[in-house]
Amino acid sequence: MKVPAVFGWYATMAVGGVLACYGLLISSAPSPVESAIVGQSMGDSVQPTLPGSPQVAFDPRRPRNGERGPANPAVIGTPLHQQVDLMLSAVEVETREDRRERMLVHAIAWIERQGMASILEVQDDENSSELMNELKERLLSNLAGENPREAAALAMAHGDAFEAVLTTWANRDLSQAIAWLEELPEGDARRRATISLSSEAIRTDPRSALRLAAGLPPSTEREDLLNRATSEWVNIAPAEALAWVQQIDDPSTRSQLLAVAATALGEQDSAAAAQLALTSIEPGRAQNDAVVAIVQRWAQHDAASAAAWVAQFPVGELRDAAIENLVKLWPSSTEAANWLKGLPSGSGRDAGLRAYAEQIAPLHPGEAADWAAGITNPQMQASQLERIVRNWMNSDSATASRWVRSASLTPNIRQRLLTAHN
Repeated sequence: MKVPAVFGWYATMAVGGVLACYGLLISSAPSPVESAIVGQSMGDSVQPTLPGSPQVAFDPRRPRNGERGPANPAVIGTPLHQQVDLMLSAVEVETREDRRERMLVHAIAWIERQGMASILEVQDDENSSELMNELKERLLSNLAGENPREAAALAMAHGDAFEAVLTTWANRDLSQAIAWLEELPEGDARRRATISLSSEAIRTDPRSALRLAAGLPPSTEREDLLNRATSEWVNIAPAEALAWVQQIDDPSTRSQLLAVAATALGEQDSAAAAQLALTSIEPGRAQNDAVVAIVQRWAQHDAASAAAWVAQFPVGELRDAAIENLVKLWPSSTEAANWLKGLPSGSGRDAGLRAYAEQIAPLHPGEAADWAAGITNPQMQASQLERIVRNWMNSDSATASRWVRSASLTPNIRQRLLTAHN
């Protein structure tokens, strides 16, 4: 019998509406696979009970998606191994992040309910997929909250979650974790443990972090840890931190950390930081970096005081760099201009004029060109004027050309500026 077209349309709409409503209902409900995993985490069964598991062609020796190598023969075919593999297979295909996380949490809870032997069996599994590594790391992190020594030993033996375990332990009992570290023999494991504990201690106990980091062999990691711990300690207790740094025997390390301390102190007391930088740090790169960093911070809240300090510097590269950074960050361009007018001629003033011209050129190219023309170093002057005039020509070539022809410039520079645009 032929169904009328109108009836067919209504039927289609009705079925579509029912399916749409069903989709809304199940979108927030656990999937069957998730329900199975949740059910397992609440019970004690170790037999595979995931929906569809009888149809799963499970071979623990077969790599999955190219992410998994041969499994450990000691665990191949065991009920726990199969159960974990099925759980992870289900988690891997889950597209919703919230469901995926719930499934993984319940899988971890289920493994933990089976006892320590099950945790050890999972750690022995040579599956190196990203998801399995995450499972192992989270199992060990949880274990570290209850038995950090055992978790640390497992992490060292298997190479999994070492940093995560030590982070958990350091947050729980840093002194106990350090005592364990000091029992370790020299070697890579001790070095890795020292880096992890030192990094974690920076937030809560920067003194211990420094002591740990100082015992490491020279490396970029050691330098980074020392710098971060010093900066944090200065923020918390500047007097204690400075006293500790100043007693360091190695001159290079002492200068490096004094520079870090001076920079950090600049956030609290710019004048004290300035005094520290000039009186306690040996001349050189460390001192130069500290002075520039202090000037950059000081200029943003009290540029006049920073300018008075910088003006006292002897002629040289440090003074030039300090003036340049001060002018760039001076909040009031008018105050910066007035200060520059009072500086004596020389490399420091040239550096300041260049910085000031660069700052105002985008909006006031004519004024910027006037300031750049006052630079006494011929090469610096020509380079700065060329940059300003080239951009100015692109926006207003007539006015820029008039300025070049009327400005007090050497014939050579004038010709360079006029031909640069053509």
